[in-house]
This record gives sequence, C-alpha cells and structure tokens, in this order.
Amino acid sequence: RFSIAAFTKYDPVAPAVTFTMFSAAGSSADTAPLSMPIIAGIIVGFLLTLAAVFALVYWKQLKAKRTKKSSLPQEMVTYSLRNVHRPVPLQNFKQYYEMKTASANHAFFQEFEELKEVGKEQSKVQAELPANVSKNRYPHVLPYDHSRVKLSQLGEDPHSDYINANFMPGYTSQQEFIATQGPLKKTIEDFWRLVWEQNVCNIIMLTVCMENGRVLCDHYWPSESAPVSYGQVRVHLLMQSSSEEWTIREFKLWHEGLRAERFVSHLHYTAWPDHGIPESSTSIMTFRQLVREHIHSTKDSGPTLVHCSAGVGRTGTFIALDQLLQQMKQEKVVDIFGVVYALRMSRYLMIQTLSQYIFLHSCILDKILEEPLLDLSGTERSCPIPLKSFAQHYAQKAAKSHMGFLREYEVRAEEASSASPSSGSQQTRPSSSILPYDRSRVKFSLLEQGPFSGLLQVWRVPGCSSSRDYLAVHGPDKLTMDDFWTLVWEQDVHTILTLLPWQEKGEVPGEVCWPLEGDSLCTKMLTIQCDTEKLVSGWRCTQLKLKHEKKAKERQVQRFLYTLWSSKKQPDVQSLVELLVAVRPHRRRVGPLLLHCSGDMSQMGTLISLDCLLYQMKAERTVDIYGVTLQLARSCCLMTPTL
Repeated sequence: RFSIAAFTKYDPVAPAVTFTMFSAAGSSADTAPLSMPIIAGIIVGFLLTLAAVFALVYWKQLKAKRTKKSSLPQEMVTYSLRNVHRPVPLQNFKQYYEMKTASANHAFFQEFEELKEVGKEQSKVQAELPANVSKNRYPHVLPYDHSRVKLSQLGEDPHSDYINANFMPGYTSQQEFIATQGPLKKTIEDFWRLVWEQNVCNIIMLTVCMENGRVLCDHYWPSESAPVSYGQVRVHLLMQSSSEEWTIREFKLWHEGLRAERFVSHLHYTAWPDHGIPESSTSIMTFRQLVREHIHSTKDSGPTLVHCSAGVGRTGTFIALDQLLQQMKQEKVVDIFGVVYALRMSRYLMIQTLSQYIFLHSCILDKILEEPLLDLSGTERSCPIPLKSFAQHYAQKAAKSHMGFLREYEVRAEEASSASPSSGSQQTRPSSSILPYDRSRVKFSLLEQGPFSGLLQVWRVPGCSSSRDYLAVHGPDKLTMDDFWTLVWEQDVHTILTLLPWQEKGEVPGEVCWPLEGDSLCTKMLTIQCDTEKLVSGWRCTQLKLKHEKKAKERQVQRFLYTLWSSKKQPDVQSLVELLVAVRPHRRRVGPLLLHCSGDMSQMGTLISLDCLLYQMKAERTVDIYGVTLQLARSCCLMTPTL
C-alpha cells in the first residue's frame, strides 16, 4: 500500500501538507505482456553491440602488435623459417649444390619462395608520402623507414631529406653499403648530395643507362672533362678507362658551400642485363675483386654506394656475393640464405629473381673449386713459403730422391681432379677431345656466326694479382681464325705471347692466321695490320694494329714470340725468367695476357705458373708453388706442369 504526500502551501512555522488515500491492499497496475518481435529485437541488438565491442578491441590489439613489429630493429625481427637454414661448410657445398639443382632446381625454387615474405611488413611511410612518390623510379620498390638514408633538410622543406636509398649490412659493418635506385633526372642533385653527405668514395654502377629502348638509369655524371654542377656539388671527370665489361672513372667533387673537394671512383659494370645474370661467374668475381681493391684503398671513407636500376636485383646480388666471399675466406662456411634474409630485412626485394639466387650459389661453387689454398675438406694444404725460408724448404722436399716433391705432386693431382669438366653440352671439334672446363671457359659474342664458330678452345686462368690475368688458347688455325681475333678484341687483349713448337725451330705456325710484315689481314669484323718486327730486351716482338670496322675504333697489340723447349730436356730457366720480365712491363692492368700454342699445353702451364710465382715473390715476398699449380690445374688439367 502507498500514499502520496505533497506540500501545498509554504509556511516556515506551520506548513500545509496534503496526503492522498492509501491504495487498496492487493491492487496492482495492469501490465500488458511484451510481444515476441520486441523481445527478439532487444536480444539481437544486445548481441550485435557486444560483437562490435569485441571486434573493436581485437582490431586495436592487432594494430598495436603490427606497429610494434614494424618498429623493431632488423636484428630483433625473426621468422620461424630462419631456424631451418644453417651455414654450409665448404667441404659440403658441392654436394649441397648438386642436391639443390636436382629436379630442375626445385629445391632452390622452394627456398626462394620462403624468402619472398621476409621484411615485407615493415613500414615505408616516408616513401609513400605524396611529396616523395615522384622521387621513386618504380612505385613498388620503396625503402623501409628504419634503414633509409636521410639527407640533410633543405630550408623549410620537411621532405627534402628523402631519397630512395637504404643502408645495407656487409661482412664487417651493418652500414657497409648503401643500396639505391638509378637516379631520375629530378633526383640527380639528391644523388650527389647523398654521395657528399655520406662521404662515399666508391660508386658501383651495375646497369647501362638504356636497354632495349627502356631508360634504366638517367645519366648523372659529366661525359666530358668540363665540370658539371649538380646543386652545390660540382663534378669533374678526371679519367675514364674502358674494357669490354666495365669502365672505371675518377671524379673530383667540389662543394660550393663548404669550399672543399673530394675524389670519387666510379666502377661501372656493363655486362649484366636487367633481371638477368652475367654470362660467367669469373667476370663478376673479377669485377668484385677490383671493387674490393678500391674499398681497401679508401678505408677511412663512408659506405660504398651500389646501384642498378631499381637498386634491388643486381645490387642485392653483388652485395651478397661480396659478403659471401668474405665469409667463405674467414669462416670456411657460406650461409647464402642467411645473407639474403638480412639484406631483405634492410631493403625490399633484394636479390630479385630465382636466377640471381641460383647464380650466387654457382659463384660460390666456382670459387671453392678454384681456390688454391683449400682442399675440399676445408683444411689448408697450401702454405706460402717466405723467401728467406725457401732454400730450407727446397732441401727438405728434395731429400731422398725428391720424395717430398713426388708426394706433394700426387696430392695436388688428386685435389685437381675434383674440378671435373662440365657434363653439359659443348661443341667439340672432330679432331680434338680437349675441352675447357665450363667455369673457366671464355664466352664472347660472335656478331656474325659462321659454320665453325665456337670451336676455339680458350681457358681463363686466374693469376696472383687478378683472376683475369691470363687467357690460354689452343690454336688458332684456319677454322678458328675469326674467333681468335674476335677474342683478342672483346677481351681487351694488348699483349700476345706466341709459343712456337720446338720442332719448328722458330718458324711461326698457323701463318695464315697472322698478317705478314707490312701487310694486313681481314676477318669479318676486324682488320689486322702488321708493322715491322723488332727486338724488345732481346726478344722478337711484332707491333700489330687492330681496327674494328663497325665501331671505327683502333687498338695497338704487341706480339712476343718464344720457342718452346724439347719435351726430352729441362727448360732454360734463365731464359724463361728473362722472357717474362721483358713481357710484364708491356701488359696493361685491365686486359689479360693471351698465350697460345698448337702443341703441348703443359709447357704453357709452366710459363703461366712461373709468371705467377715471380709476381708473388715481388709483391708478397713469398712463394706458393703448390697453390699456384693447383689453381692452374683446376682451370685446365692439360696445362699442369710435369713433375
């Protein structure tokens, strides 16, 4: 029961209060029952509201998790797949490579597929800003925020610090390299600003400016000796030296604002097609060695800048190769998956294609098989002997009827046999079974293929100063004459050493392949003119002038002639040394020395080995006969010197 009381008149002394009657006992208000549609609507609305709340909470947690993951430094971001790959010891690498290449490279394909997702979730906010989009050559190749190279800000422009470039890890430093795209016209000033601000002394360019009608990289350096200004940086071309596969340039940089100058080397590799691989591993590894020499000569400089077109495929392959060759030398293992993984955490899409990934493995295998200082078990068999200890070393080997030399020769022969010739298809000539190994054979472009093209047998033999020191040719003859002279031109040969058979008593073999004195000889592409023969340090030398008809270019080539010794006698050591000493000053650093003969290849091998050892004596004050002859035998077993 209830009653309602209400104040009806306000009076502070005696207020008036009015009460209603109490309700009757047991009475209640009439209530109509709710209909089923209303009840169902209330329940559904409640459930939808609850689901929306849960969805909002889950979305916020997921966003926070992704943001945290993308902001972590690269060394803290891990993938479970990382744990299934391990570094491969050198002694197991050949077997590992053969396993991966089985079934049409299926194992390589699976491994490369695993790498595709690495690093992709990292943020690229700065690259996607509207003010920076036009600075990217390719819209899908953008630098990650955490590793991008920041330029100094110009004035009040907050976006002037952006360039499509990332710091990249090397073997010795997490910022040993800078990987960047080929400059656009509008970013050339930013490119040179990057070079100056990061104290770059070596620029590695791995692309041509135009390929198949497509602009892959805008021309960003002066073509003539006259200096060109790019913003505050004035660039002066001091020197340019070209070979068939690369060009070396030296620049002087002058900063207008700071009134300071610097010197920069520009190493431009031109034999690497876009999205492809070089024709041979030897070529790119020789170029990489050249790059290493420049880096060592500028140790106090900043990172080495590497670029191609997008700055990911060829650039990533080259940086990875440099790391792996150092890892191989220092640790006696290679971890190709791990190196590519780390690169992809620093820049998107590093090592762009499966063929580039497989090519890395091929380079490492070739290096392992050609490495003279290691056997396949990874133990060091070869040890350079200091000159001051060589007499004692020789006496120990010569004791007991040269038993030490015999044992070492047999071990070296066993080691050399690990470099078996490629089983792939090769074009052979009917009269000979001599074949170059696949990894040391020389490939060159024949612009006009004839019925006998490809028959010339050529070996590339690494030397002590460069892995492109020698070209060894068996021949030439009438069928291979065109190939021979094309080889001389394309491989930038400036010195030829003709080895005459002892039986001919000094007569020049294959006379049809050489122009007579004062006359000329024509091939499909070249005209070879012979000047007078003269004596250089007592040795016969002919001056040749080569002219390329289509390119309208000329080159001077020197040809030395030397008569080999009888196979029944020991060579005249003094004569050999005098010959090599006379030839060396006439050799250029860029091009190889070409040796050729039509008979016994082992005598050519003796000459090459001796030349390597003479250089080693002078440069290192040591000699490593075992290592030098093993390296030669692994390039071509037919050139192995006899016991």
